[in-house]
Amino acid sequence: SLQNYTGGETCQTRLCCSGWLEEETKMETSTSDDVSGSPQWKDKPQSEDGEIQDVPLDDAPNENGQVREDSDSDTEDDDSFDEDEELPPPEVQKEKFTALANESQMKEGDPWYLVHYRWWSQWKGYTGYKEPGYNYYYSSATRRDEPPPEIDNSVLLTNNGDLRRDISESRDFYLVDEKQWKLLVRWYGGGPDIQRNVIKTAGSYYSRAHFSVEVHLLRLHLVRSSDDSVKVLKLCSKTMTCQELMNLGLAEFNLKQEDTRMYDYHGDSRLKHLTEMDTILSDHQILDNQKIMFDEKDKDGKWPAPKQSTSHYSSSTYYGTSSYSSYYDGTKQPSTPGLCGLRNLGNTCFMNSAIQCLSNSSQLRQFFLAKKYETDLNKDNPLGTGGELAEKFYELLGRVWGGEYSVAAPRDLKSKIERNAPQFSGYSQHDSQELLMYLMDGIHEDCNRVKQKELVPTLESDGRPDAAVAAEAWQGHLKRNDSVIVDLFQGQLKSTLVCPKCDRVSITFDPYMTLSVPIPIPKNRSIKVFMVWADPLRNPMKLRLDVPKGGKISDLKKELSKLVELSEKELFVTEVYNSRFFKEFCDEDMLSPIRADDKIYVHQIAAQPPMEEGEEEEEEEAPKPAPTSAHGGSGYYGGSYMSTSMYGGAGYYGSSMYHSRPKKFPTGKPGKILHVRVLNRRHSPRQLFGRPVVVSVPREVTYKELLKKIVLKLQKNLDIDDPKVRAILEKTLTSEESGKPEPEKKEETKEESQDGPKPMEDVDSDDEYDEDDDEFGNSDCLFRMAVTNDMGSSEKKALDENEEGAVLDPFKKDAAIFVTLEWPSSSYDSFIETTEFDEHENYRPTGTKTTEQLSVSGCLEIFSKPETLSPDDSWYCSKCKEHVEASKQVELYSVPENLIIHLKRFSYSTREKLGMLIDFPTEGLNLEKFLVNKEFTHQPIYDLYGIVNHFGSMGGGHYTAFAKHGPSGDWYNYDDSSVSKTNATNIVSESAYVLFYKRRDAWTGNADIGNENVQDNEGGEDQGDEENKEEENKEEEEEKEEEKEEEKE
Repeated sequence: SLQNYTGGETCQTRLCCSGWLEEETKMETSTSDDVSGSPQWKDKPQSEDGEIQDVPLDDAPNENGQVREDSDSDTEDDDSFDEDEELPPPEVQKEKFTALANESQMKEGDPWYLVHYRWWSQWKGYTGYKEPGYNYYYSSATRRDEPPPEIDNSVLLTNNGDLRRDISESRDFYLVDEKQWKLLVRWYGGGPDIQRNVIKTAGSYYSRAHFSVEVHLLRLHLVRSSDDSVKVLKLCSKTMTCQELMNLGLAEFNLKQEDTRMYDYHGDSRLKHLTEMDTILSDHQILDNQKIMFDEKDKDGKWPAPKQSTSHYSSSTYYGTSSYSSYYDGTKQPSTPGLCGLRNLGNTCFMNSAIQCLSNSSQLRQFFLAKKYETDLNKDNPLGTGGELAEKFYELLGRVWGGEYSVAAPRDLKSKIERNAPQFSGYSQHDSQELLMYLMDGIHEDCNRVKQKELVPTLESDGRPDAAVAAEAWQGHLKRNDSVIVDLFQGQLKSTLVCPKCDRVSITFDPYMTLSVPIPIPKNRSIKVFMVWADPLRNPMKLRLDVPKGGKISDLKKELSKLVELSEKELFVTEVYNSRFFKEFCDEDMLSPIRADDKIYVHQIAAQPPMEEGEEEEEEEAPKPAPTSAHGGSGYYGGSYMSTSMYGGAGYYGSSMYHSRPKKFPTGKPGKILHVRVLNRRHSPRQLFGRPVVVSVPREVTYKELLKKIVLKLQKNLDIDDPKVRAILEKTLTSEESGKPEPEKKEETKEESQDGPKPMEDVDSDDEYDEDDDEFGNSDCLFRMAVTNDMGSSEKKALDENEEGAVLDPFKKDAAIFVTLEWPSSSYDSFIETTEFDEHENYRPTGTKTTEQLSVSGCLEIFSKPETLSPDDSWYCSKCKEHVEASKQVELYSVPENLIIHLKRFSYSTREKLGMLIDFPTEGLNLEKFLVNKEFTHQPIYDLYGIVNHFGSMGGGHYTAFAKHGPSGDWYNYDDSSVSKTNATNIVSESAYVLFYKRRDAWTGNADIGNENVQDNEGGEDQGDEENKEEENKEEEEEKEEEKEEEKE
C-alpha cells in the first residue's frame, strides 16, 4: 500500500534539505522585555525612528530572547565533571549514550539542545554510535581513531548570538535531550548551550497530535495604528494564542483591550482581523518576520479610517475577516489560465515547483476542476486528512486556472500540509520529491474510494505464471487503494529474490508511484586545491586532483606529492574559511565531506628531524589538527566570529554557556618542530582578514626567531613603501633575505623602537579599551603578536620582544599553536591581499563535462540490474530459516498513464549532489525494452510535460519547474511568482531532478473532462487536422459551385 506520512507522536525532521539558502535577514526592530514561554527577556535600545540599535555583545539575547548572565560562580549540578576525570573509552560512551537515547521521549515543554552536526558526526565516528531508527541516511559518519575536540556550537549562531535562520536539522545540527547534552558536555566540554523547547501541535482530522522541537521562533514586529513607523520585535512560539499576543501588544503600547483591535498586517494593509482569541498563531498562518497591527480608537472613540496604501499587496476590502491580500491569496490580476505563479512563503520553492507540475497534469487537474473529487471524497479515512488536503488543493488549482490571479499564495495548502506532516513545518528547506510524494499520497487517501480496507496477504509466485500473480496482486492492491492517483500515476514492479544458499526464488509484484532511478557514480572525483609553498616569494598554485570517491586525505596527499615533487610528510592539508583555518585534516580523514566550493589549502611544512638515540617516538610528523574547535563544516555556514573575548574574558555568551573540558583530554604529542598557524586580525573592528599561513619553527623558538619567520612569510603581502614596513624589514631581515641593500646601522632611538610588534594588552571582558589599548589603536606599530585560540579571539599568552628564552615553551604540550597578529587601524592598509595564483598544467575549470554521455535510459538499465543485499538489508529465507544476503532484481512490469521519474541526484554515501547532465527525451521515451510484461494494451511511449529543477548543492539551492501548458502546448518556466515562456530546446539541463511523462495515447480523448472554460490542446495536432479538413471540404464545395455556375453561363 501507499506510504502514510501522517507521522507519529514524536517528530524530528530527518530530510535532505535542498531548498534555497536565503541570507540572514537583519533585524531592523527593537526587542522588548516579555515573550511568552521564556523566563527572562531584555530590551534592545530603540532609536527615535523605531530601528534597532547596536547592543553590546555581552547583553545580546539569543533567538529566544534569553540572555546568559556572566557570573563569577556558576551553579554546579550533579552532572558537572571533575577536571581530572578521564575520558571514558568509546565503547563506554556508546553504551551510556544509547541507554539514554532509548529512554528519551519528547514531552511538551521539555528542553532539548542543538549540537553542531559536524561535531556530532565526529563523535559518532569515534564511538560507533547509531541513532534510534538508524538507516542509510546516517551511514556517512567516518570511523575515527581519535576523540573529537570540545563541542563548538558557535557556527550555529550569528555575531550577536542569535540562532542562524538558514540552518536545519541533520545538516547543520542534531537534537539531543537534556540528559544527553549534559553527558556530552561532561565528557568533552564546550558549548554554547543552545536550548529549545518541545511544543505540541494539533493533529489532523483523525491523526494524533505531534510533538516537535521548536527550533526557530516566529519574529513578529508589533506596530500601532497611531504610529506604524515604530516596530517592536517579539519572539513568539507558533503555539502562542492570539490572546497572549494581544497581551504582549497591550503591555508594550500601554493600551486597553476594549479600545484595541489586532490585525495581521502586511504591505501597509490590514489583512485579517484576529478575533478568535483562543486560537493559536499557526491556525492563522502567521509567518516569520511579519507585522502585527494594534488598531486604536481615537479620542472620539472611533476606529481610524484606513490609509491609502501604495503597496501592491493592498486589498480592495479592508476590515472584513475575508480580506486577504496578495500576501494571502496572491496578486489578483487577470492572466491566462494556468500561467499563474506561486508566491514563495519562505523557502517554499520546493513545494511550488512540485505543485506546478501536478497542476499541469491535465487529467488530475480536470478531475479537480470538474469537482469530480467531491464524489470520491473519503472524510472517514483514518489515513487521510478528513478531505481537507484535497479541498485546499482544489482551491489552489481554482486560483491558478481561474484566470483572475497572476500570482497565487499557497498558504492554506502549506498550513494543511505541515499540520499533518510536521516534517514540513516552518520555513526550512526540504526535498521537492519528498513533498511531492506526501502530497500525492495525501490526495490519494482523501479521495480513496475504498471505505473499508481489507487485509490482503503478500502474494508470491510459487511457480505460477507472472501474469496470473501480477493480476491477483493488483486486485489485492485495489481492495485497499482505489483513487484518481492510482488510476493515473501507479504501475507495478516485479521483485525477484534468490537465496544464495538454497537457490529459493521469491517473486512478488508491488505498486509504485514514482520510479527513483540511480545515477551512476564515478569512481573518482576531482578536488581543487591551492598549494602554498614554503618559499614566501613563490605564488600559490592551483591544482585539480583526481582522487577516489571513497578515499582519504592520505590519497589526496599521495596524488599531490607526485605533482609538486614533495614528500607526503611535507604536506599539511587545511580548509580555510573566513580568514581562519576552518578544518585541519589527518591522513585518515575521509574526502567525502569536502565539497566543490570548499577552499582547500595545502601548506608545505618542514618535516620532523629523525630521532636521536634514546628519544621517545613521536606520534606524527605532520601536524595534529587543532584540538580547540570542532569546525570542519563547509563554507556555507558563515560562522560566528567570537566565541570568547579576544583577551581571555568570558565573552558575550557568558560563562554558563561554555564548559571547560577535562585537563587530561588527549591532544597528541608534538615533535621537535612546531608548525605555527598565523592569523591576521584588525584591531577595530575586531575581525580576521587575509589568508592564514603556516610557519615551521623549532620548538624552543625565541621571539626574534619567530618574528623573523613570520615577516619572511608575509613579506609579499607588505607594502614596502610604508615606513613601518621598511623599519620592520630592516630590523628582522638581512639584505639577502629582503632582496634590498643592507642600510648603515645606526643607534636606535626610543621612538624608532616602537615601530616593531608589541605585545597584546589585556582588557576586560566587556571589550572596553583602557588608555594603553587606545594608544595602540592609534600607534605607529605595524602589529602586535599573541598566542591565541584557533579563531584568534582568546589570548593565551602575549608575546613580548623583551622576553628572553623560548617564547612558546609554556605551550610545549600543545599539538597546535596559533599566533594572531593584531593590526592597528594605522597599519591595516600596509597589508596587501595577494590574489595571484599559478596554475598547474593539470588544472581545469570546474564543471568540465565527462566524455561519457549519461541518459535516463542508462539510469533505467541500472535500476533493473541485479544487486546483492547488504547485511543490514538481509532477506529472511523461509526455506533456510535465516536472514541471507540474497540477490535482488527489480524490474518494470506495468507503467501508468503518467510516469514520474525521480533522478537520485543526492548521494548520501558521499554527501554530495550528482550534478552531471542526464540526457532525457522530450518526446518519444520508449519503455518497451524495460518492461518484462510484453503483453501490454497501450504502447509504452511517453512524452514529457513537466520537470522539477534543482539548482545548487546538497547543502542548499533553489527549485524551479518547467511545464507544458496544456491549452497552448507551449513550454513555460515557473520560478515561484515568475512565469515566463521558454523553448523546448532549453529544458534539458544538469538541473533536472524529477521528470513528468505522459503516455502518448493518453494525450487525446480527455480534453472534455473538467472545467469547460479551460480546454487543453494536448491533442492539438489531431484537432487542427480536423479543422483543416473541414476548411478544405468547404473550399472544394465552393470550387464545385463556381464550376457549375461557369458551365451554366
